[in-house]
Formats: sequence, C-alpha cells, structure tokens
Amino acid sequence: TILIREGKAQHLRLHMERLANSALMLGIPCHLDEVIRVIELACKDCNTSSEYRLRLDLDYAGKPSCKVAAISPLQGPTTLFWASDIFPDPSKAILHSGNVLLRHKVNTRSLYDQAWKLAESLGGFDALFVNEHGYVTEGGRTSVFIKSGDAWLTPPVSAGLLPGVMRSIVLNDPKWNAHEANLTIDDVRNAKEIMLSNALRGLIP
Repeated sequence: TILIREGKAQHLRLHMERLANSALMLGIPCHLDEVIRVIELACKDCNTSSEYRLRLDLDYAGKPSCKVAAISPLQGPTTLFWASDIFPDPSKAILHSGNVLLRHKVNTRSLYDQAWKLAESLGGFDALFVNEHGYVTEGGRTSVFIKSGDAWLTPPVSAGLLPGVMRSIVLNDPKWNAHEANLTIDDVRNAKEIMLSNALRGLIP
C-alpha cells in the first residue's frame, strides 16, 4: 500500500525493496521495471493537489496490478484497541511468531482486516495483536512504537510481524532514537506515548 502525493509514489525505493525481497522468498517472479511502469501509469490520473492510496498486487505469476483511491487526512490522535478485547473469539488475536508469512504483505490478511475494521466500528483506528509468548506484534494496519525514556521502541520482526516501510524509516532515522525490543502488554499500557505508523498515513499519535 503506497501513498500517492503530488502525483508521485512516496518511498518507492523502500516499497520496491520489500516487494522484491518477499517475491524472492516466496518464489514469485518480480520484474521491478514492469512494476514501476504500472505504478507510474496509475499516478498519471491522480490530481496533484490530492492524496491517494495505491494498492499494488503482484500475483503468483509475477504480474503486477494496482488500484487507486482518494484518501482524507486523519484528524488528531487516534484510539487504539487490543484485538483480544474486540474479537468475538479472543484466541484469534494470538499470532504465532514462527509463521513466516507474517513477515510479508500477502493477501491472506483477513484477521488483520477484521481487527482494524472492528476498531473503526468502535470509533478507533486499529487494534494490536500479541504472539504466543505474550509479546506485542503489530496492529491490523500499523506498526507500533512506544516512548521509553528518550527512545522509541518497536517490536522486532522475529516477534511475527511485517517490516513496515514507515517503521523502517523511523528505525533508520537517528533523530527518533528508535530500537527494536520485545514489548509486553503492560509495556504498551504504561508507555509515556504510543505512536502508530504505516506508509499510507505516516506517523500517527
């Protein structure tokens, strides 16, 4: 999922790196020149004064396709839930860190979609999952950071989560002083600040 701003795909290099890595790991052909041409063609119809969500798909044969829809900016801080508190079956909110597909943006994401849609129906934006060890992983559509002292902490990929593009930007920008660390539910509940991130919405208080 890519943000289109001023008619251009944002953080395109990072998105392409992740796409190529996932395609390699999953045995899917990936020709980045073709992928970028599809994205650029979609951007031509975008009004440069508006922002858009571009969903890029690469099928099992390596054929890229995309859909574009306009988006509106978020207003102010968002509300966050625990998936286990809002799922009809709380056990569904426990993810398994050994599931390698959690590290790739695959289209079998019904649990993730259910999480953010349930959160949205309750007036929130997203809901957080935990893994089998009780460590926090990620939201249905966001990565999570917490403020600890003068540092920002986010769960490691080994906990069972997607290496988000905006997450990687924060981790690699020294001004954030961000690091990976296993986080418990209490760590998040007691955090000085919580920040969500994704490539479409950026940093979300």
